[in-house]
Amino acid sequence: MCSISILYIINTIILERLTQSLQIEHISNSSKGIDNKFYAISKIPKELDKEIFNVIKDIEKNPKKYDKYNDSLAGKIIHEYGLHADDTPVLLKFIHDKFHEMENLSKYAESLFEQISSYFRHSVIGCDIDFSDNWINFQKKYEYNPPHIHSGVYSWVIWYKIPYTLEGEANTEIGKATKNHDTRTGDFVFSTPGYMFNVHQNFLLDNRLEKTFLMFPSSLEHSVLPFYSTDQYRITLAGNIHFNIQNSTFPRYPLK
Repeated sequence: MCSISILYIINTIILERLTQSLQIEHISNSSKGIDNKFYAISKIPKELDKEIFNVIKDIEKNPKKYDKYNDSLAGKIIHEYGLHADDTPVLLKFIHDKFHEMENLSKYAESLFEQISSYFRHSVIGCDIDFSDNWINFQKKYEYNPPHIHSGVYSWVIWYKIPYTLEGEANTEIGKATKNHDTRTGDFVFSTPGYMFNVHQNFLLDNRLEKTFLMFPSSLEHSVLPFYSTDQYRITLAGNIHFNIQNSTFPRYPLK
């Protein structure tokens, strides 16, 4: 059991380490194949913060301008919208740059493409990277994302607005009843199922982790737990980075 003071210390350590450069953290070691059990974390720059703020205001004024994204996502969340490339040039450049920064650190996409190329060695002739699959969630109290994986190579999330604190969640009725659980209400959780045991990586989300960027392999299972202490929206942006495989049979086959 962790007290609230200890949880604040953990979050403080995370915050003190955050910069605008990606920092890779490993969840567990993979015994075989390509290791997908890692993530990278950083803060977002001020120009991206400003662009996201403007997009949120536009969605609040003109929600019908944006396509509902519910059918494409696993979340039990009502307000999920696709993002327009024309409205988010700073975001697209940021994701593009973070992809290359991640590859310089991990070589994960390169290893994955080499594996695909080997398997389809007679037909693969090239590959582009697609950064256009992006959306925004306005998550209400009690809504959640069940354990799931994404399509693509890398996925990412920006925790833009987190309207609750660890202490506020701990003082709710359910927070008090589940205070001895490994996970807390409002957490973002990575899960790595194994033969003998599962490994979990919890992010103890509260308002001090707002404007934080997280990137991880799309095949890494994760979930978002509901929060209970406020009626404000928890606002997150997210997306998938895809290979667009060019091959001799299907010249522009999107591998998703």
